[in-house]
Amino acid sequence: MCARGFRMGRIAMIGFAVAGGLCGVALAQEPTSLSDVANAMIGNWEFSNADHDKICRFAFRADAAAGGYKIDIDRNCVNLFPSTKDVAGWTLDSFGSLRLLDVRGNAIIELTEAEAGIFDGFQPGEGRYVLQSAAATPVHTAEDMVGDWAIARGAGKPICVLTLASNPASASASAGRRRPCDTARVSPPTR
Repeated sequence: MCARGFRMGRIAMIGFAVAGGLCGVALAQEPTSLSDVANAMIGNWEFSNADHDKICRFAFRADAAAGGYKIDIDRNCVNLFPSTKDVAGWTLDSFGSLRLLDVRGNAIIELTEAEAGIFDGFQPGEGRYVLQSAAATPVHTAEDMVGDWAIARGAGKPICVLTLASNPASASASAGRRRPCDTARVSPPTR
């Protein structure tokens, strides 16, 4: 009887192991649904440094990848931000942090939501990152640029003031009066 009980226990343990393995496979194949927060990430985003002089584009997708979802990155992004070289996916953790993942699902870059639609993070050697939705990035029209603009070196006193106007300047009015940064009229492009 003791041998029979041992055999039954062993068979039960093997059964549980097989059932657990099958459930794990079933869960791995089951499509994951996006939460509302993750769904808001789908689309085009702008990845930049804090000075906003290095910019590349990310496209967050809902297609499954190791540890999260797929992401498409501009080819030039690696030249601007070497740490993006192996980024292949993304995920959001339960605290709202965004993790950019490699093909194995390991986090390469971690970003925290600073405000709605804007994430930031820090990478040693590369500095601070800012990620914002492409829909949220400001688009300036010619009308937005009209007005007086001060030109200065660093944070010093303005060297001169440049006036941008919305009406075209006549060629005769500006000819012969070209002093450096005295007053200039720039017309918006004609359509």
